[in-house]
Amino acid sequence: MPSGSAENLSSGERRLQPRYRFYLDVEIAWQARLLRARGSDFSEEGMFLELRDRVCLSTCFSARLALDIPLHVECVVRRIVHGRGVGVSIVIPQEENRIRYRALLRALQKTAGPSHAGAAFAAAANPVD
Repeated sequence: MPSGSAENLSSGERRLQPRYRFYLDVEIAWQARLLRARGSDFSEEGMFLELRDRVCLSTCFSARLALDIPLHVECVVRRIVHGRGVGVSIVIPQEENRIRYRALLRALQKTAGPSHAGAAFAAAANPVD
């Protein structure tokens, strides 16, 4: 469900792009570690990551979204919500992945219950988080 709109802008909401409440496992490659997060509030420009590990503003890292075929994105931390996670902007380097990400957003826009589209990564034998 979109959570950004003209109504939100008039009420102090800063988001220009609609965000879609959808939960998805995310693997993060950062500082030679593999971290696990849960992504939500997806938009054309970014997402929110529920993340236990601490990162600083402007931290850059690679991430894989757990879709049927994992989707690679590059992230930059733009906002920190202590105790919850981080808001990130995303860049998608490969055209094929940009097309897939836009298709995901279109599917989320059309469905009221998109949670079936997500997947989970298999649990690591020795989790790092």
